[in-house]
Amino acid sequence: MASAGARNKVMKYLDRKGFDPNIIEDPAPYTVEIGKYQNYGELLKNSVESYPQRDKIVLVMKDTVWVEQALVMGAKKQEQQ
Repeated sequence: MASAGARNKVMKYLDRKGFDPNIIEDPAPYTVEIGKYQNYGELLKNSVESYPQRDKIVLVMKDTVWVEQALVMGAKKQEQQ
């Protein structure tokens, strides 16, 4: 977010809509990568962000439960670059 005010506005909106948002400063513990040609549709549905990177897809998962599920499905923790 561009500013703390913008973040707070979004947080209030989500709260009013029944969500319980949490701020995550470092997404690294939630970030996994999986091969571009592997079956990752279920992981994509349970991620908050994804982007291609060479021959891989990088996914930021919703929570640690889905990180573990991704690892079971063949994903790996993303290497720090």
